[in-house]
Parts: sequence; structure tokens; C-alpha cells
Amino acid sequence: MKVKINRKEYEITTDDRFLDNGACLQLLTQSKEKTIRFWQATPRLPKCLANKIMKLKLIDVKHNYGSGCRVFYISQESLDLNKEL
Repeated sequence: MKVKINRKEYEITTDDRFLDNGACLQLLTQSKEKTIRFWQATPRLPKCLANKIMKLKLIDVKHNYGSGCRVFYISQESLDLNKEL
């Protein structure tokens, strides 16, 4: 599935992980942004795109980001049905 975030396009697969902290939705596994020292810039999804993704079938993953966060990936059947968002 292809997703356009800002001016860049990302190809989303089942290997990609998303972080939802209640305020924003971030794509953790891909980064096309410049890094500053050891910080990796993760793309933040716009609200309209985040709402579409939250309606798909999502599978939660164990994480160490705290209890207020949710890390997940999109199931293969949802990726097959939605080629572009």
C-alpha cells in the first residue's frame, strides 16, 4: 500500500510498525528525513490519513514505549484491499 506523507511516498508492508500515542500517529520503521546526531526523524501522519488507517484491521505488537502508547502493524488482508490511501 502506498501512503503519501508530506512530500514523500512510503510503501507500507506488514513489516512496518506504527506508534499511536493518542496525540499523533507515527510511522516508526521508515524514515526519509534527515537525522540530527542520533535522533531518527519518524514521519508523522496527517489526521485524515490516521483516521483511515485506524479503520483497517490492525495487529498489536509488544513494545517498551509505555502504557499510554499502542504499537501495531496493518494486516496483510487490509493491505491487499487498500492499495492506496
